[in-house]
Parts: sequence; C-alpha cells; structure tokens
Amino acid sequence: NLKEEDYQRIGQLHLSPLYVSVHTVDPQLRQEMLGIKKSAAIVAVLQRLIDMGCLLHTQIVLCPGFNDGAKLQETMDVLSSLYPRDYTCGGVISAAVVPVGLTKFQKNPAMRLFTPSEAGSVLDMIEDKQRQCRSIFGSSFVFPADELYVKAERPFPDAEVYEDFPQLENGIGMAALFRQEYQLCKDNIPAAPPKEKLAIITGVNGRAALAPCIRDLNLRCGGDIELLAVKNSFYGPAVTATGLLTGSCLLNALTPGSYDRLLLPANMLKFDEDIFLDDLTLAEVSQKLQMPITVADCSPQAMIDAIFK
Repeated sequence: NLKEEDYQRIGQLHLSPLYVSVHTVDPQLRQEMLGIKKSAAIVAVLQRLIDMGCLLHTQIVLCPGFNDGAKLQETMDVLSSLYPRDYTCGGVISAAVVPVGLTKFQKNPAMRLFTPSEAGSVLDMIEDKQRQCRSIFGSSFVFPADELYVKAERPFPDAEVYEDFPQLENGIGMAALFRQEYQLCKDNIPAAPPKEKLAIITGVNGRAALAPCIRDLNLRCGGDIELLAVKNSFYGPAVTATGLLTGSCLLNALTPGSYDRLLLPANMLKFDEDIFLDDLTLAEVSQKLQMPITVADCSPQAMIDAIFK
C-alpha cells in the first residue's frame, strides 16, 4: 500500500530497519490471502526498499493449505536470497514464521489451525532451512514462532538459537529469553514463601514457557504459587496468546474470592492505561472478582518482585 511519496520519504529519512508482512512471494496467492484486487508482487517492493539501503525484517503468517509446504519453501528461499552482503547495504536480514490464529468471529471455512503433526513438519522444514542459511552466511535467518513448538508439543530451543532476537515482537524466542533471564535472577528468590494464596495468570502458550520457572520458584521458596492458564472466551479458545486475554476471560474463568491476589503480565493491558482489550478496566475486574490484582512487566525479575514485594 506504499505510494510513491512514501518511498521517497523512507529514502529521505533513511528509515531502517523496516518490518514487512510477506506471507508468500507468489503474487497471485498473496493477492488472494490479503483479499485485495491490485498487484501483490511483494518481491519488487522488497527489492526497491533494499536498493534504497533498507534492512528488512519479514513475517510469514502461515495458513495450512494456503502458503505452507512448497509455497513456504519457495518464500524462504526467495527471502534468504535477498540477505545482504553486509549490514552497510540493504537486504532481508530475518524472516519470522507465525502460525495463523483464528478467532471465533472468522467466517472462512477453508481456514483452520495446524495439527500437532503439521506443526512438527513445518518446524522440520524451517530447521533444515536454518542449517542451510548458517552454512552460507552464518545466520539462521528464519525463525519459527514459539507457538509452533507449543502446537507440535516440542521443547523450546535454547536462547542462543535466536541470535540477537530480531523477531521478539512477533513472539519469536520469548519463551527462551524468559527462561534465560530467569536463570540469571533465580538466586534472588527469598527462602520463605509469600503469606498469601497467589495465582499467576497466563495464556495457553504462556503456560508452556512459564511452567518450569514456576516449579523451580516454588521449590526454592517452599511455596505453592499457582500458574493459571486461562482460555480465551472473548476471541475463542483457538486464540492462545497471553496478551490477547481480556477482562471478561478472567471473569469467566475465575471464581470470585478464590485467591488472595492475582498477578497479571502487563501485556494484557493497554500500553498506557489499565484497560483490557474488551474495554473492561483493571479496577472493574478486580472488584467483580473480589481479589486484588498486581500487574508486572513481562520479565522474570519483575515477576519475582511482584510475588514477594
């Protein structure tokens, strides 16, 4: 959707790196997936930005039966061919592969979620491509979303696999980074448990990432802090990201007064206000649940501080 003046402004301001949704390099398929009538030839757009000196982080939202399989392989191959000789010139420097998330409101009967077996096959394909890229230019280049490991019921890779975490905002490597940071601050955990019945709220994906840390934390402090994975009743159970939980999800999942205190990650709320995605406020939810709620940043040290302080 860039106009000529947009390209000119990007060049004048030297805007880089840029984040570009690709999905597929097949123009006709991309046009179909985006539901647009005009040209969706993304490679030409990428090349023009590269010629302007832009470094590009790209994203592929993967939909089973649409842009997976041979189409995914084609997209990864084309994007990796645009990797820069060095970071002083333009090029595609990373690609994220994220499985499609479907809300209960979507109406396309052909859209569905990946099965565990399919998610495993996607990971195998990506990991083969990572090995190839490392041997050619020293970077894994393409990174699968944490959710693919959850769907495939596979363990998360170590943090080193994600290099400098170029796609963290797309949910790439968040579990590995959290666990790495937890190892650095776990010795700060007090030896005595909190004197209250406490639950940490997370989504289905978050439970897979946090569970080992919470087990270790309870062993260290002698506590019984509960990690409570809440299903998304607002957008539908297929939406499993913690940051997409709403106030009504908590109201539907919890019995009023069932805990002395709840601990929420800050990404469940609006950036600058205590408001959930369904416009319920933190105060309203706390009042209806008859429980105080503490909000903490999404880091292990912030979680530990909120639990014990």
